[in-house]
Amino acid sequence: MTTKTRTKSEHPTQGAVPTKPPIDRTAEEAQVTGPGPAPVPPSEADAPMPTAENAVYQFKPGPGTSILDIKEICLMQIMQLVNGPEIEPGALRSMTMQGHRFNQLSEPAKRWFEPVTPAAPEA
Repeated sequence: MTTKTRTKSEHPTQGAVPTKPPIDRTAEEAQVTGPGPAPVPPSEADAPMPTAENAVYQFKPGPGTSILDIKEICLMQIMQLVNGPEIEPGALRSMTMQGHRFNQLSEPAKRWFEPVTPAAPEA
């Protein structure tokens, strides 16, 4: 019985690793590219038509701004952020707050509220 011994270069998983030819970067640069993108029209031509749906307004407080104005504006901003339902103009001015949400307000914010229903009895 003869045992075969192989050297490292004779083993099928050993030996020289085939190499790839180097990448010719000049060939990529020499490729002809298609026509460039179409020229962009001036921004005036791409502006949407002025309608109520695409008008944008920014809050600009002034000396006559009341707490009720701020409340209505804040609630409308929140409704816009959560994509809330459409409402009648002025409906947010009489909006009430649930008790558990009121309890989450800071003390300075609570001073601007008055109870609509009697307070719950102390346990």
